[in-house]
Amino acid sequence: MLYDKHQFQSLDTALPHGRNHLLRSPIPNFMLSFNDDEVEEIKNLLQETLLALEIDRIFSNHK
Repeated sequence: MLYDKHQFQSLDTALPHGRNHLLRSPIPNFMLSFNDDEVEEIKNLLQETLLALEIDRIFSNHK
Protein backbone atom coordinates (compact mmCIF):
# COMPACT_ATOMS: atom_id res chain seq x y z
CA MET A 1 0.00 0.00 0.00
CA LEU A 2 2.82 2.40 0.80
CA TYR A 3 4.32 2.04 -2.67
CA ASP A 4 1.01 2.32 -4.50
CA LYS A 5 0.46 6.03 -4.94
CA HIS A 6 -3.21 5.34 -5.73
CA GLN A 7 -3.73 4.23 -2.11
CA PHE A 8 -2.63 7.63 -0.78
CA GLN A 9 -4.60 10.81 -1.06
CA SER A 10 -2.14 13.70 -1.31
CA LEU A 11 -3.35 17.07 -0.17
CA ASP A 12 -2.37 20.33 -1.85
CA THR A 13 -2.50 22.08 1.51
CA ALA A 14 -1.18 20.23 4.55
CA LEU A 15 -3.39 19.54 7.54
CA PRO A 16 -2.82 21.72 10.64
CA HIS A 17 -0.26 19.25 12.03
CA GLY A 18 1.78 19.38 8.79
CA ARG A 19 0.78 16.05 7.30
CA ASN A 20 -0.15 16.02 3.65
CA HIS A 21 -0.80 12.33 2.84
CA LEU A 22 -3.90 10.42 3.86
CA LEU A 23 -4.17 6.64 3.83
CA ARG A 24 -7.61 5.09 4.13
CA SER A 25 -8.02 2.24 6.58
CA PRO A 26 -10.48 -0.67 6.59
CA ILE A 27 -12.15 0.98 9.60
CA PRO A 28 -15.00 3.28 8.48
CA ASN A 29 -14.28 7.00 8.90
CA PHE A 30 -10.68 6.35 10.01
CA MET A 31 -7.70 7.59 8.02
CA LEU A 32 -4.00 7.72 8.82
CA SER A 33 -2.09 10.89 8.01
CA PHE A 34 1.62 11.24 7.27
CA ASN A 35 4.07 13.83 6.06
CA ASP A 36 6.68 13.10 3.36
CA ASP A 37 9.41 12.19 5.86
CA GLU A 38 7.13 9.81 7.77
CA VAL A 39 6.14 7.97 4.59
CA GLU A 40 9.80 7.48 3.68
CA GLU A 41 10.68 6.36 7.21
CA ILE A 42 7.89 3.78 7.22
CA LYS A 43 9.01 2.49 3.82
CA ASN A 44 12.59 2.16 5.09
CA LEU A 45 11.47 0.35 8.24
CA LEU A 46 9.41 -2.09 6.19
CA GLN A 47 12.37 -2.74 3.87
CA GLU A 48 14.57 -3.46 6.90
CA THR A 49 11.90 -5.80 8.28
CA LEU A 50 11.63 -7.68 4.99
CA LEU A 51 15.41 -8.04 4.90
CA ALA A 52 15.49 -9.33 8.50
CA LEU A 53 12.72 -11.83 7.71
CA GLU A 54 14.62 -13.05 4.64
CA ILE A 55 17.81 -13.46 6.68
CA ASP A 56 15.88 -15.38 9.32
CA ARG A 57 14.35 -17.61 6.64
CA ILE A 58 17.77 -18.35 5.13
CA PHE A 59 19.32 -19.24 8.48
CA SER A 60 16.38 -21.35 9.64
CA ASN A 61 16.68 -23.47 6.44
CA HIS A 62 20.33 -24.27 7.27
CA LYS A 63 19.68 -25.85 10.69
